[in-house]
Order: sequence, then structure tokens, then C-alpha cells
Amino acid sequence: MEQEFTLELCFVHPAESEGVLENQVRGELGRLFAGHYQYITSKREQELDIVLAEVRGKGAWNDEEQLLDYFEQNADLELLDTVSGFRLEVLKGKKGCSCCERG
Repeated sequence: MEQEFTLELCFVHPAESEGVLENQVRGELGRLFAGHYQYITSKREQELDIVLAEVRGKGAWNDEEQLLDYFEQNADLELLDTVSGFRLEVLKGKKGCSCCERG
């Protein structure tokens, strides 16, 4: 059964040409999470390129550890080195009626 997930990532790298890190993040997340909602924004601050990314959707991961393992094992190693922080959550499906929370 597919579970809903949210993955938020912060990438930081010394400033290069405008948009380089953002394009790398867009390409890699597009490859790893094709068909899932993605919101990506970037800024330059104190000679650093900072990219914030959010990915949401449904996937085959049963818990946060499985999702993190998938990301770490399949993402480009060079891009992984720029990850400064992350937050992830896998919401397990509930049985029964959601209006009364009984299963």
C-alpha cells in the first residue's frame, strides 16, 4: 500500500554561476520523484547558493528510514554532499472511517 510522504531538503554550496545548484536539484529530484509534487526555491546569501526543496506525494516507503535510504542510495553523490538539512515524514494509512477515527 502506498503511503503519503513529505520530504523537505536544504542544499547549500559555495556560490557558482546563477542557478547551477537549483538546476542540479531540480534535475535530480525530478529523476528520483517523477510525478510527485515538487516546490523548489533558491537564493544567494553570503556567497552561498541555498536551495530549499519540498517533495510530496504517495510512494512505496513504509517509514522514514526507507524513504531516506532510497534518497541516499539513488541521489547523485556530489549533490548529496550539499545537503545541509532535511525533514521527512511518512504518514501511514489508517483503516476505518476518518471522521470518527475508529478502525
